[in-house]
Amino acid sequence: MKDVPTTAGPGMPEVRYSMWHVLYVAKGTPAGTTAALNSALRKALSDPALLES
Repeated sequence: MKDVPTTAGPGMPEVRYSMWHVLYVAKGTPAGTTAALNSALRKALSDPALLES
């Protein structure tokens, strides 16, 4: 997020954080469905327009 200031600006350079996102499916979800979701997610995450936002 290029317009959001870092924590170092106001004098807190030691602050570190991370964020995780997870995609869950129900137990027993067919392998084909899981594979399709995985493929769609990988495609979205490789989209330059998404990476720039």
